[in-house]
Amino acid sequence: MFARPILALAASTAAFAATSLTVCPAAAQTAPTSVAVEYGDLNLSSDAGRTAFDNRIAYAARQLCGDYLHTELKWAALSRTCQRDVIADARASRDAVLGGSSFAENRFIVSRAAS
Repeated sequence: MFARPILALAASTAAFAATSLTVCPAAAQTAPTSVAVEYGDLNLSSDAGRTAFDNRIAYAARQLCGDYLHTELKWAALSRTCQRDVIADARASRDAVLGGSSFAENRFIVSRAAS
């Protein structure tokens, strides 16, 4: 009497798990290698503007490197290292903008090295 609903639930769970496993690698292959950081709308002479600018760079780093749960220790550590590297690489462009230089269209590209 209860066997059919249980079998149907088990089959749908197995189908969902199989779909999830096949989708994840494909999603990982389409990760971006660069992100544009806009700053034309910010007042970079204020602390709030500089903080917002730094937050946009950090957000771009999370988009490039992924942002994993702290329970996924290996992936979270790799993501943090990648994010630190991306932010360090973007520092020269950031400092140039804060120093008064302007990039085309008030944005610059944050990128990560292809792995």
